[in-house]
Amino acid sequence: MLTAYILANSVTAGMKNQLLLLTPKGYPAWGKSKCLAKMASDPGIWSRITVIDKRYIKQEIKKKGLKNLLDEYRTKLLLEGTIDQVYLANDKMLGNQLAVELVRNTKYIRFDEGSASYFLKKRKWTSKISELVLLKILRCIVGLKSDMVYNFDSIGSAKAGTADYLYKPQLLERFSPDPIAIQKSAITLALQRLTPMMDEYKALEQGEVALYLGNKQVDQKVISAETEIKLLSEIQKMLSKRNMKLLYKPHPAEHADKLEKYSREVPGMQFFETYEPIEIILQKYSTIKYLISFGSSAMLYAEVFSQNQGLVLLSTLHLIGLDETALDKYSILKMNMQKSGVKIPATINEMQKYLTD
Repeated sequence: MLTAYILANSVTAGMKNQLLLLTPKGYPAWGKSKCLAKMASDPGIWSRITVIDKRYIKQEIKKKGLKNLLDEYRTKLLLEGTIDQVYLANDKMLGNQLAVELVRNTKYIRFDEGSASYFLKKRKWTSKISELVLLKILRCIVGLKSDMVYNFDSIGSAKAGTADYLYKPQLLERFSPDPIAIQKSAITLALQRLTPMMDEYKALEQGEVALYLGNKQVDQKVISAETEIKLLSEIQKMLSKRNMKLLYKPHPAEHADKLEKYSREVPGMQFFETYEPIEIILQKYSTIKYLISFGSSAMLYAEVFSQNQGLVLLSTLHLIGLDETALDKYSILKMNMQKSGVKIPATINEMQKYLTD
């Protein structure tokens, strides 16, 4: 959403920009973020906004029928006339691609989806087959007969994609027909519309802090809660010697019972509750001295969003108990973090060196 807003505020500024929002996970909470709410409703940017709430799509199909429902969506999207160009973040999702053909386009321009936009991740053939069958049925029902080539592989591998707007095209580990850097001036221009409306966060206004970005790896059983708790306790002790606060920003996918446990086990750590995108937080607050994470895309983009040129980026990749096989899955992410200036300490002593410099 943030990248779409940035592009519509700069690259396609002055044009009729329509927003088609296929509601993501956590969408009901967007209203708790003043910036997200603004981005998804700004009449100064969007000439028309269409929201398709995927939570109720099955009910809508039962009520109206699939063909009638898709025809209704197409009519809404084409109310202002022909759509000349489609911009798409995730070109792997079938619904996103179907929307492109639905509005009589066969090509689109991709824009940054996060770290997954920079490398290819092969899918199992079983999931491809099921989507291919579903697509044939949908296209037949609606009567779609264009020559659009659909993508059944990784994000960024679609032949229908003609260009890629990325924050860091130099990190690409896949082919792009036309990689285009999103300029810092475009980011600043868009965020000037957003940051004034943000809530004030006292925790970020009273001296330098270390911000730890929560992850869903514990919830997904990739790492153990006990290992991360031990690491957080160690980091907390190191920072307390410098009279610096450790703030923990939960990931939207983290479970409440896990966070309650972390609160009990690491009592000196404070929780930083916000629904605002971390990139906007970095733009507004220069008091964040350290940004610590398993491997958030926010760290890859920190230098283009953050006001603090002295921001230290630290990855816990080697400190959370992953074996060699698991670490190998993150090899490209590790390489891109290193290219982005992220420090990846191999030991807790090395982490301490960075935190006490």
